[in-house]
Amino acid sequence: MKKLMTVVAASVCAVSFAAEEAPNPETELQEEESKLFEAGLDLDLNTAYIWRNVVQTDKLVFQPCLWADFTGLENFWFGFFYWQNWDLSSDRSDVYRRRLNESDYNVHAGMTAWESEDGDMSLELEFGHEWYAYHFERREDGSSLSPSTREFYLHGKFANPVVDVYGQVSWLYDDIGECSSGWYYELGFNKEADLASWIDVPEETLMLGLDWNLSFGDANYLQYLLGDVNCKYDDDDNLIDSDRPFGFAGTTVKAYLTWNITDWMALTGTIAYTGLLNDEARSQYNADGARDDKDVLWGGLRLAFSY
Repeated sequence: MKKLMTVVAASVCAVSFAAEEAPNPETELQEEESKLFEAGLDLDLNTAYIWRNVVQTDKLVFQPCLWADFTGLENFWFGFFYWQNWDLSSDRSDVYRRRLNESDYNVHAGMTAWESEDGDMSLELEFGHEWYAYHFERREDGSSLSPSTREFYLHGKFANPVVDVYGQVSWLYDDIGECSSGWYYELGFNKEADLASWIDVPEETLMLGLDWNLSFGDANYLQYLLGDVNCKYDDDDNLIDSDRPFGFAGTTVKAYLTWNITDWMALTGTIAYTGLLNDEARSQYNADGARDDKDVLWGGLRLAFSY
């Protein structure tokens, strides 16, 4: 439901010394200024809408994202992104089909908490808030079919030469249904390789990536994904908790190839498999009829512009 968290990497400048050339102050100033601000536009076309290892729909969707980060402080950054989902098919219910049905608003701040002396390893942390707004049709009485949801999250990434490890903890404090707020946990592994080592192309022109992540949401998290939201109350009608005794666990395995066409434009193709892991969630997943598959093989294309 959101764009994958992108942690800004520190720039490394190679300095060469030549007796016949003097440094160009104007060029150095331009390079320094270019580090102050980064922005981009991602245009994704996917054969399924996957959010946190749960299939929202296995039909074609368009998902643009506008993002920006201020990176002028050493080892710190802050920024935002604005993301949308457009269903391009008519197979889902009326509140989804062939329309913009979701916008996500994110603000975040991050830091490089640790970096090795040679720069090969680092630990990066990002704290943020996200608001998911659903653009659904309204009932006859004017009320919304589905209110917005909000969460805080902490994202971490340990970069190293072997395989990058990342994780996230999220707290949905304002979710759909009065008793469906809860916790979400994610752990993933990512590895990218420069194909210039195998084929005759310039360095960092073609990048091959592999990613695998596991996630778990507790019994109070995103209950509407598994049908009706049910709550338990005490004798005085005070809310106690959800009556669902389980959460849901999922996984996604993906491979992707990125072609860096220019310094500011890239094209990425992805193929992936997503599935639910726990039997209890699988048995109830299609209860509302709005989603199709518990498991799906899907793919997508991303055209990314960055400054």
